[in-house]
Parts: sequence; C-alpha cells; structure tokens
Amino acid sequence: MTALGEDRRELRAQLASFRPAPTDAQITEMLGLSPDAVLEDPRYGRPMWSNNGTEQLLVPLRSLDELRALRPSLELLARFGANTNGRVGVYVFAFEGEFAITSRYFWVNQGELREDPGTGSAAANVGAWLREAGHSGVWQITQGHATGRLNHVQLRISPEEREIFVAGRVVSVGRGALTLPASVGV
Repeated sequence: MTALGEDRRELRAQLASFRPAPTDAQITEMLGLSPDAVLEDPRYGRPMWSNNGTEQLLVPLRSLDELRALRPSLELLARFGANTNGRVGVYVFAFEGEFAITSRYFWVNQGELREDPGTGSAAANVGAWLREAGHSGVWQITQGHATGRLNHVQLRISPEEREIFVAGRVVSVGRGALTLPASVGV
C-alpha cells in the first residue's frame, strides 16, 4: 500500500480469475429488478465472478435508476450470490458517463442482509473486469448513497503495465506489531 498523503492510500490489486455468473434471470430475481436491468454490452462484458483475493459477483446494470431500485432478497442472495467459499458478496454498479461508476455492495452477516458503504476489494475486481474488456484509465467510483455514508474510490487501470490500483481516503482504526519467537523461521 502506498501513501498518497496524510489520509489517502493506494493499493495495487492482484491479477484476477473469472468464472461465469448466475443467469440474468437469477440475478434480476435475486436483486428484485426488472428482467432487462442487467447490462449486456460488448464494450464491457456481462456479469461474472471476479477474484483477485476476494471473489465477488459483479453485476453491471443499464441505469442508475435500476441501481437505486434494488430490492435484494436475503434468501436468493444466499443461493445465487455466495462465492466458492460460501460467502455472499454481490457488487452491483451502473456507469455514469465514460469514467464514472456508482455502486452498491451487498453481503450477509449472521443471517442478516448488509450493505457496505465503500468496498475497495470490489472496486479492484471491477478494475479487473474492465481490464479484461480492454479498458484503461482513471475511474471514479461512488458508493454509499443508500447507507447515508458516501464514499469515493479512485480506480486506475494502467495501460502500459495493465495493472490495477485502488485509492481512497482511509481512517486508521488500529496499529500493532507481531513478535515471533526466535525458533520460528521467516
């Protein structure tokens, strides 16, 4: 992680692997959307699972109105939105122009549906998804509208190295050190 100032950090994401997503019908039912809400655009691709350290289901939508109208089902998220480790992680987003994305991230904790106001790991997975489709540049991602905790993440896809960087403001909540006994080799 690289410091970009007193309270901003940038992380270089790992390379991602991909696998097919549930069907559009399953996705729209899971998210409470109209049947044609999912974006199927040759410039970007279709929904898929992306894993660059945390596997998440990426679901691009046709419009911000569809994104705002989400009514996810806890039962269906558990069925269709659980990754290979059994954890629910569904990142739903819409484009707001050429280099702007608005997103929402849903997960399940102790049987309750949760929405994260800002998800850097999912932004990195979207970066891998965009890179896979041949995109580069700097993208601004806004998340947290529905939670009342607005977050802004910068996603940078380097055209030369084809690397992905995620940057944003961070708040440190802890610090520590680990001391290993001399008998433990490193």
